Amino acid sequence: MSHRKAKKQRKAARQYSTIEEHKRLGQTLTPPILTIPNVAPRSWVDDRLPEMLWAALVVSHLDREAALDVFRAVAKYVASEANRGQLKLSSITHSALAEYSPETQDKVIGIITRDLPQREALRSLLIFEDLPAREAWIRAFGAPLGAIDSTPVAIAVAKTLDHQSQESTDCRWAKVLVMLAAGRLHLPSEELVREIAEYPDFGDQRKVRPSIRASELAFGSMNADVTDAPPWAAQFWAKCLVATPCQLPSNTFDGESPSVIGTTSQRVKEVYGDVIKHAALCLATSAVDPKHDAVFGIVLYALSVLKEVMRPGLGNSIIARMALRSVLESYVTLAYLIKRQDEKLWQSYRVYGAGQAKLSFLKLTQNEELPNYVSVQTLELLANEDRWQEFVKIDLGHWDRSNLRQMSEVAGVKPDYDAFYSWPSAYSHGQWGAVRDAVFATCLNPLHRLHRIPRSSARMLDDVVPDVCVLVDKMLDLVDSAYPSLTIRVRVA
Repeated sequence: MSHRKAKKQRKAARQYSTIEEHKRLGQTLTPPILTIPNVAPRSWVDDRLPEMLWAALVVSHLDREAALDVFRAVAKYVASEANRGQLKLSSITHSALAEYSPETQDKVIGIITRDLPQREALRSLLIFEDLPAREAWIRAFGAPLGAIDSTPVAIAVAKTLDHQSQESTDCRWAKVLVMLAAGRLHLPSEELVREIAEYPDFGDQRKVRPSIRASELAFGSMNADVTDAPPWAAQFWAKCLVATPCQLPSNTFDGESPSVIGTTSQRVKEVYGDVIKHAALCLATSAVDPKHDAVFGIVLYALSVLKEVMRPGLGNSIIARMALRSVLESYVTLAYLIKRQDEKLWQSYRVYGAGQAKLSFLKLTQNEELPNYVSVQTLELLANEDRWQEFVKIDLGHWDRSNLRQMSEVAGVKPDYDAFYSWPSAYSHGQWGAVRDAVFATCLNPLHRLHRIPRSSARMLDDVVPDVCVLVDKMLDLVDSAYPSLTIRVRVA
């Protein structure tokens, strides 16, 4: 990964809680916000955006300052009515407006629709038969409805799907401002009050904007019972799904990594040959030598995996992620064995492998039908190679009574484990994240909530070859530390 890309991704990650900030309970890491009592989070996209659709239309189709003036005018009306004790509600969502008296609905909606430029955009609300207070919106427009264009809604939703966009933040501010105006929100300092009341002209917006979003989220989630949520949001998205078509992306190759050569087939071939020559030079006995066989065998295995993933197109495939994980596991195993320098561990690694061959052999000989991927004769040979398998124990645990993460820590290669194990493992196990990444595309119709569409074929993922090259070269470094004078490496760039 380039330094520029890594820096960009680290900057993006700062908006999220770190792993250390999560609370661990057993095998579960819980983010800080979910440790707050009585919080039942509701999605901005799924639940809260549809309730502020009128505001999204205003802020998406008016000059920003004019849009904010509309929100201020609504808040001013709410404040005046609250001061007179006339207004019992303090929300300006679509469902809340439906609870007002017809007179109050007409007053609030009249303020929202009074300027001609936004009237046409807001008129698109009427395509929704289930719109709360729809009759009041019809009264506000006055003239016969005629044909209604859904394009303004699509534009507004597209600009506000991201809960942190400028347009979304402005809509969320409108909710908080009205709560403040109605006397339902009490802030601990005059400065915080001014940050809301005088947004976006007061305070450091790098702090104010996140504060607004956090306040809107908190008030939208506290004591929220999803089962009692107004039906409008679900009705809105259901209407959008049936009334508008999916929009497919035009390109199935959307890997983000820049093109990196990493190595060439000729270089891998040369390295493979040199490793074989070096193994011969370092051979001291024809007896079983667990260390020699493991050191050179593991690195030749990794080189063979690298050679396979370099076949045209394979490095961008699903199976390549499994190959990357395999090389990582081989690297951690080799690093651990060399770090420990324990003759018994080298033997344990070897005996464990023979035991696994024996276990597979015995299981397969009990089957009426044999799989095609392996020969029973091969398993029998491997199980009996060092000694008769009747003297070979089968270890059903780990060969070192450990696990790969712990081994990586002992070996001092935990950063490599963190970088190359977890996500490739998702592909090996067929976890949802990997399935979503590989075989689904994102619908480009914003009115479909960017939902998932099955691809005609799995997408081309980022190339694993440069990463495999990094790990293989580190393994070659380990070989050189155990059996010095191996200087060749696979990377050429």
